Amino acid sequence: MAHPVIIGAGMPLALEQRKTCGHNARITRVSAVDHFQFVPSNPWGALGWRKRPRTTTVLAPPLKKRKVNPGVDTVSHIDPDEQRVEPNGGNSLDYDYVVITTRPKSALDEMPGLPSGALTGTDSAFSDRQ
Repeated sequence: MAHPVIIGAGMPLALEQRKTCGHNARITRVSAVDHFQFVPSNPWGALGWRKRPRTTTVLAPPLKKRKVNPGVDTVSHIDPDEQRVEPNGGNSLDYDYVVITTRPKSALDEMPGLPSGALTGTDSAFSDRQ
């Protein structure tokens, strides 16, 4: 059973990995935020047309419903040799695959130790590894 750890992603990628990896896979999401914010609604909030509860949703309940661990933390270290992610709050996570989704545009030069064969881009990191 695969255990992907997804760093920084919201709900869509976590649910995509559930579909890709299957029902029995153990999936963990680690992100500094516990909610999803519908970004196109930001002007509505600025103008007072909507309040925050109408434009955000807490991610833990829908993720847990789909058997995705909804970790809220930042990551201090990734050890690719040991296949381990170290969140700042402790409790290291062993993984089979790690997916780093921290910004809309990759900054591969800011990821020391990234293997030359690492998958990047928008394709599913697990599509050929089931």
